[in-house]
Amino acid sequence: SDIPSLSMLFIGDKGTGKETVARIFADMLSNRGILMKEKDGKNILFLKKAHFIAKGPMESASVIRETFNRALGGLVFIDWHEESLDEEKRDRDALVLDNLISLMEKYSGKLCVILSIGRNVYSDISARCPGLLSSVPFSLHFPSYSDEELWTIFSYYLERKGLKVEEGVKEAVMERFGEMRKEADFAYGDSVMKLIQEGDMRLTRRIVSSSPSEEADVATFIPSDFSPSIDGQD
Repeated sequence: SDIPSLSMLFIGDKGTGKETVARIFADMLSNRGILMKEKDGKNILFLKKAHFIAKGPMESASVIRETFNRALGGLVFIDWHEESLDEEKRDRDALVLDNLISLMEKYSGKLCVILSIGRNVYSDISARCPGLLSSVPFSLHFPSYSDEELWTIFSYYLERKGLKVEEGVKEAVMERFGEMRKEADFAYGDSVMKLIQEGDMRLTRRIVSSSPSEEADVATFIPSDFSPSIDGQD
């Protein structure tokens, strides 16, 4: 039997919680019996853009149909954030994306498709083919995080791990946020986790290299744990 037309666009920068929300949404729809989730969960799919990019738009259309048919009654989340630098590949990707959105409409009522795109891709589609986006019933915009909000996320994960910080760590971390924003792969929440992992590695090295007479606090970060790398070395 058909399911409600629930396909939607998630619009926002990388690392702003789109996939997390999609997983919660999938669980909620499954628990309420709206999705017809298979026992092995094979019709609840979380995929990257690369899954759909074949040799050309026609081949990619077949991949899209095969994927949607495999997920009938379930949900497909598509992360379309990986961008091609080559202009020819960007044109190819745009054709595939237009085809994907058109097929989302054709499969309406047969499965839920959530397409996650960046603001630049959204603007490009709006300018190139404004009527195409109107075929998707729902859109949800994910705001970007301020540095203070990133610090809140950072602090939350430290608390969960039972870790503490010395005075000056917040300033060091906020400085790193400013530097990381300039990087092409900056991804808000994902970048926060990357920075915590970096601090973890430095904390571990400090503990291992400390002398027996020193009292290394195994659960406290210091500002230098988050200082920039020098020549790519930590």
